[in-house]
Amino acid sequence: MLRRAGPQDSERICALLAEVFPANPKADPEVLAWQYWNNPWGTTASWVEDDDGALQAHYAVIAIPGRLDGRPAQAGMGVDAATRDRARGRGLFSALAKAAYGSAAEEGCRVAFTAPNPHSLKGVQNAGLARLADLTVWVRPLDDAWLGRRTHLPASLAGAARAALFRARVVGDLRGEEVEAPPDGLDALWARTAPGVPWGVTSDAAWWRWRFAERPHARYRLFATHRGGKLVGAAALVEHAGYGGRFLIVAELLADDPAAAAATLAPALADPRGAVGLAAVALPGTRLAAMVRGAGLRRLPRRLEPRPLHFGVMRGDPDLPDLTQVPWSVSWSLLDHL
Repeated sequence: MLRRAGPQDSERICALLAEVFPANPKADPEVLAWQYWNNPWGTTASWVEDDDGALQAHYAVIAIPGRLDGRPAQAGMGVDAATRDRARGRGLFSALAKAAYGSAAEEGCRVAFTAPNPHSLKGVQNAGLARLADLTVWVRPLDDAWLGRRTHLPASLAGAARAALFRARVVGDLRGEEVEAPPDGLDALWARTAPGVPWGVTSDAAWWRWRFAERPHARYRLFATHRGGKLVGAAALVEHAGYGGRFLIVAELLADDPAAAAATLAPALADPRGAVGLAAVALPGTRLAAMVRGAGLRRLPRRLEPRPLHFGVMRGDPDLPDLTQVPWSVSWSLLDHL
């Protein structure tokens, strides 16, 4: 039976996620409750296939603060597509996706993002995916041995290439610092940078508090840069294994200019805590791409990526323009497993 789930289903949803994706942080009931049932941005549309009390499949659309054509708007993010092995091949995910996106739209979600994995890609396409693109990964390697392995170069040559290719903007007298909490001044910084993000997420102070500070068992490293007492750069990083090593993932980066972006990430470069590099996602031509490039990150060649990172958009409001033609801005903070 296909039905909508609620807080009373948390234990069984967590068990299903733990079985299908053992590394999914939402196998933890605290994390699930934070993102699903205690979400300040709106109601979570969580749907399950229930076989006499045994959940066979699940999908959800969580609420997030969107930004559409330069204005705040209700948006969502499709997450946690999970189907037990014995239930595959029955079209369950397509049905769950249609139900979840449909109910989210009925409750005011104007658009929903999704980052489908290879198993869920066909299902979201069947549910009405409006756009699909491969996200661009940007990296700044810090370890010559890792770079040599990835490029099949001797470490000495890899080191020379790293020094020549991965240069940051000159930061002048700017000095970034690691901080314990989202810094004061985020709303003002977002207001100055928001015009460069006409389509995406509203990355204001409320988003930063919920996404990075209030998440149970949070393990983000936060950084800030000030100029004349004014916050001009802020970043949230998290360690994650990928691309043949442990990376510091740039989950969110706001900066007034590339020099401020470089200064903000500089303390992480100086103290990577064993990470082999920094990595970020940003679509070419966006403000975020300019910021990460200014911090010395460069596009990772497609041949070095283990698999593409897909990005899609589901239309909830029929009055929106053609979503394939608008300039979306996407950061890794949307990819909720990090």
